[in-house]
Amino acid sequence: MKKEMETHVDATFIFALTWSLGGSAGSNEARILFDTFLRVAYECKLQDGFVGPSGEKYDLPEDVPDGHVTANAPLPPSERAVTRTVRVVEQAKVRVKDGEGEGEGEANPPETPETFEETTETIMKPSTVYDFRWDMPSKTWIPWAASIDETPIPRDAAFKSIIVPTVDTVRYMFLADLAITNGFPILCCGPTGTGKSVYLQGHLLNMVRP
Repeated sequence: MKKEMETHVDATFIFALTWSLGGSAGSNEARILFDTFLRVAYECKLQDGFVGPSGEKYDLPEDVPDGHVTANAPLPPSERAVTRTVRVVEQAKVRVKDGEGEGEGEANPPETPETFEETTETIMKPSTVYDFRWDMPSKTWIPWAASIDETPIPRDAAFKSIIVPTVDTVRYMFLADLAITNGFPILCCGPTGTGKSVYLQGHLLNMVRP
């Protein structure tokens, strides 16, 4: 029981670190840099020749003080399996007349019918610590993509209430709900048109009214 609780505490720390210090990363490139640093630091390998994006090194004694505690929780996976549907389209051949009679030609007229088949394939996609959340019941990291609501949008839904669920809407609404539930104010920063108002509007629409 003690080890299990320590695992939850370690994982919660990783999640909190990602969305506090790591939350200041203003671009996907910056998030990748933070992810790389966190993975190296978590494995206590900063002093093994790691060089930061601006050339900084961690080879001084005070950079990596003694007394590091070994964590029980693993870091989020560095890659995840993604299943996608692939549609293979085949241009159908048509019978055309040539100068010597009727035959099967390769040249297709504009209205040539197409046939296709759909297959699914699983590929491994690179991931960062920003792509997962810790799930206590299953004691594992779960990708945000697994929490996307795929329920069809009602045809009579008001346009202003429609929010297409994505990985971003799922995780930002989760973080907003977590902060509001625990009484912490939040401030969404970012350029115009990046969805700040949409995320918070979606959260407000889904709140349980007292």
